[in-house]
Amino acid sequence: MRLAERDRQTILDNLPSLVSYWDADLNNRFANSAYDTWFGIPAEQLRGRHCRELLGPSLYAMCEPFLRSALRGERQLFECTVADKTGVLRHAIVSYVPDVDGGVVRGVFLQTTDITDRKRMEEQLFEEKERIRLTLQSIGDAVICTDAQGSITYLNPVAERLTGWQAFDAAGSQVDAVVCLHDPATGMPMPSPLRQAIQGVAQEVSVRGVVHHRTSGQRFDVQETASPITDRHGAVTGAVAVLRDVTEAVAMQARMAHLAQYDALTDLPNRLLLQDRAQLAIAHARRGGRSLAVMYIDLDGFKGVNDRLGHDMGDRLLVQFAQRLKGAVRESDTVCRQGGDEFVVLLPGLEDVEGACSVARKILATAATPFDLAGEPLSIGLSGGIAVFPAHGNTFEELTQHADAAMYAAKRSGRLQFMLYAGPGAEPRVIKPLVPEPG
Repeated sequence: MRLAERDRQTILDNLPSLVSYWDADLNNRFANSAYDTWFGIPAEQLRGRHCRELLGPSLYAMCEPFLRSALRGERQLFECTVADKTGVLRHAIVSYVPDVDGGVVRGVFLQTTDITDRKRMEEQLFEEKERIRLTLQSIGDAVICTDAQGSITYLNPVAERLTGWQAFDAAGSQVDAVVCLHDPATGMPMPSPLRQAIQGVAQEVSVRGVVHHRTSGQRFDVQETASPITDRHGAVTGAVAVLRDVTEAVAMQARMAHLAQYDALTDLPNRLLLQDRAQLAIAHARRGGRSLAVMYIDLDGFKGVNDRLGHDMGDRLLVQFAQRLKGAVRESDTVCRQGGDEFVVLLPGLEDVEGACSVARKILATAATPFDLAGEPLSIGLSGGIAVFPAHGNTFEELTQHADAAMYAAKRSGRLQFMLYAGPGAEPRVIKPLVPEPG
């Protein structure tokens, strides 16, 4: 028995936990050596003493309800904070197990385990998780997380705004139902970068696509980057996708590209775009054995309008005239604002010179109606010149020079007319209006 007692004591003294037994009056019957480490009281000195003497008034007041419950036969498990003999606070998990004999509680087995390190790790993990949560909520990009099966586990607020899904609604849903990329050009669904990340497909650059809001249908241009989430053994446990809203940047890029080829005031093609279309039209004309025409048009007396009514009214006049020009030509024709009050019209795919003359007459008729400038009617004339490929030039530069020369000839000859280039040294000829048939 002495050997068994010694073995039991040795085992209990080497446990990292405080182990003790207290009788029904809460007097100590046994304690291992850990009590000396924690409280500075050897087990021999503790035996027979009341629990209150060990714990002190405040700690005993906290533990007493649990002790009373244990003495009624109810197992207890709780956490508390204890100051050891050096004053260091230790977090502990405490277990009270009633010693029941024949339905009578003889005492309580007590075990206290130091969980200070575990608590510290829990606090550090919580702080780290809270930092990550606040970071994900604060950044301007959408963050979406899934498990290894592609089910949504997390959406940050930006992802909720882009997709129209609330995080609690999206949880457990397949990622393709919540975030589906569409091709910006065709509108067709694109492969999911997040699913590709789960499948181990390496992604070196972000993927550009469009997502649609769940309820409003609003379109967002995004760049999506996805990466797999792995455990310490390298197994894929999920994936995270970052979506950057580039809607404004894409719109700005499109706007800048448009401004590079179109006039800011009239929204007509500028000279750069006109040159590209003219080169293509000339190439087609050569292959097809057809003709094309270049018109130069200048408003008569436009400077006087600016001087008399102001530049705002002048701009209104230019916008209205540009709209009338577009209405007088075909969809395949190009109307360009050269600058100021000078316009150029490209007429591809003509059979002969008469096709260009017919358009010139329509333009003259269109300009004959007074323009409306803030409620005030204004009549203004125009002068125009025409050069035809291939009769008047083989390149766009030659055609523009000859059309410009014909236009200035029209101005010198009295304005309010179109003139057709007639060759080097020859006077351009006036395009006569159609004579109505008698009757």
